[in-house]
Amino acid sequence: MQHISLRSKLYLGFLAAALLIGASLYLQFLSTNSYIDTSLQVQRTRKLLVQFETVISLTKDAETGERGYIITRQERFLEPFERALRNLNREMEDLKKMTAATSFHPPRVQQLDKLVQRQIAVLTGNVVLVRSGRFGEAAQNVAAGEGKRVLDAIRQLVGQMQGHEKARLALLLRQRESKARLNGLINSISVAVLAMMFMLGMYTILRDLRRRERLERELTFKNGQLEELNAAQQHLLGLLEEAQEIGRLGSFTLDGTSKLFTASLQNCLNYGLDPAIAGVPSPISLLFERLHPQDRQRVRQAVEASLQHLVPYRQEYRIVLPDGGEKHILVRGRPMEAGGKVYLRGTTLDNTEQKQAEAELRASETRFRALLESAPDAMIITDEGSHVQLVNAQAERLFGYTRAELVGQPVETLIPAALGSRHRQHRAAYAAAPKVRGMGVGLDLKGVRKDGTEFPVEISLSPIQTGEGLLVAAAIRDVSERKRYEARLEQLNQQLQVTNAELAANVEELAAAGEKIQEYSEQLESKNGQLQRSNGDLEAFSYSISHDLKSPLRSVLSFAGILQDEYADQLDDEARRLIGIVVRNARFMNELIEALLQFARLGRTAVRKESVNMDKMVHGLVAELLADRDTKPVVTVGPLGVARADHQLIRQVWQNLLSNALKFSAAKPDPRIERYITYATTASGSTRPTPANCSACSNGCIPQSSFRARASAWPFAGAS
Repeated sequence: MQHISLRSKLYLGFLAAALLIGASLYLQFLSTNSYIDTSLQVQRTRKLLVQFETVISLTKDAETGERGYIITRQERFLEPFERALRNLNREMEDLKKMTAATSFHPPRVQQLDKLVQRQIAVLTGNVVLVRSGRFGEAAQNVAAGEGKRVLDAIRQLVGQMQGHEKARLALLLRQRESKARLNGLINSISVAVLAMMFMLGMYTILRDLRRRERLERELTFKNGQLEELNAAQQHLLGLLEEAQEIGRLGSFTLDGTSKLFTASLQNCLNYGLDPAIAGVPSPISLLFERLHPQDRQRVRQAVEASLQHLVPYRQEYRIVLPDGGEKHILVRGRPMEAGGKVYLRGTTLDNTEQKQAEAELRASETRFRALLESAPDAMIITDEGSHVQLVNAQAERLFGYTRAELVGQPVETLIPAALGSRHRQHRAAYAAAPKVRGMGVGLDLKGVRKDGTEFPVEISLSPIQTGEGLLVAAAIRDVSERKRYEARLEQLNQQLQVTNAELAANVEELAAAGEKIQEYSEQLESKNGQLQRSNGDLEAFSYSISHDLKSPLRSVLSFAGILQDEYADQLDDEARRLIGIVVRNARFMNELIEALLQFARLGRTAVRKESVNMDKMVHGLVAELLADRDTKPVVTVGPLGVARADHQLIRQVWQNLLSNALKFSAAKPDPRIERYITYATTASGSTRPTPANCSACSNGCIPQSSFRARASAWPFAGAS
């Protein structure tokens, strides 16, 4: 070996080292590729497990949102439902792609896709039922448990696929560990080779020392540049903090293992925390203590889900400050893995002012719409192009269109085609100089309804300046009725003028007629005086006659009473019957005299009306009139009821009627007397049925007989 020079030995040593290094690198390459491949398979398996969890989570969110909406019937509970529906199909497509290369999952993924579509159909059907008002049917569907059964089937199927992947993950992890050990062995061999190379490298030390001086000079230059970069970075950090303060945007990093967070200064200010903890790792409980009690559990669950499933984090919640005030915070974050740990990094935004502005805007819009709906006239708001933007209920009723049919349409839709060009000219002139124009000022306008009918209107215009341009509010009033009243009033005025002329002529005639009436009045007074004197003479005559008649009548009653009381036992039955007839007729004669006296007073006193039982009175009169007759005709009296009349006068009427009927039927064989309908003629010439007490009322009728006698073969009807 002595003949081998040092240079040759060095060359041989470098060659051997190069071969060893090459073999080591080749083995390390193979081992590293195998390790990387196994690691990639482990990563894909973990992503697949996460994808399974994502599908389950979205399915649960859809069911939760659907049930919340069915229970509360509030649209905000449908947010997780709609978000899940938007994401489920995409996540299922990703799952199909991720499992396409396997032999175990594709048929099960197809089955899972069918179950998911079925679950979506069930949940969507229940939401449609609630929106259409069929809440009972939706509640029955939920109670039937169809959605729960489908969800349980999804969970079971996903559990099978997760179990398969977890078993495969355990196998891959064991393979990766064995390959890691092999890689470590190869690395050890590589280290040994490198040690040998180190010995050979000593040869180059002197040369490296010379190069070192040059490198140190270059390093000094680079350090200067690095210091400049650090200064610039500090300046940029200061600008960033200032920008965060202006925008109220804070940043944070949360360690998912230790649950410690590191926050910027603005983040601490957003939460009302001590600024001294900015940049210092602090327990997350400090943040949770600031959360509103109603939001705390929701935020805690969202943070855990983001860290566990590596899904983006976005929450909006309220912060309770130490002084009792509240803030609205919007938080966005993304989880990331580093060094075997999971971190959640994101930003916080204080959007309290935005929330307040939104609330004020909603309240203002609500007040505006309420004011618009409460307006008594039809209200239409148009933009600069005269396209309808808003209408109220009165406008719908006035024109016959719905809001959906009017919004976005040109306002010329509501104007007759013949007036369209003229209206565009007026519109252009108003747009050039907008101002408030009162109702019915200066223009004779017409509107047209959906059915094509035209009607006169008055319009009041008001310009509204907004950030989006000029809006015009039009108050429209239907004046059809007023126009008809005005036309009718004009017609009546013309008729009134003609009537006034005729009235003037009639006044002269009335003046002449008044003079004649005065003459007639004087003659009437003279005749009234004569009539009063005649009535006085008649009354005196009545008193005289009644006195002359009563004296012998009292004697007859007195002597007849003596015969009945003292000589009754000496008289036979026929004599007693005859005396009874004398007494009854004498008493009846006395009543007639009293009635005659009362009749004489009728000119001075009112008729004394009272309730009279007509049935009792007529049946009593029939019994009295038939008592002293040998032949008794059949008398049929229907129900008469109770009447308001003078008792004596109406009795006299019935007495006369029945007496006449008995007198004129006496000579007929088998006589019958029945009540029938008769009519009376009033002073005005009209006819109507005569009431039972017509002889004593004040209706101005001409009374007729209420009874008529007939033979048994004589037909006749009725009741009076």
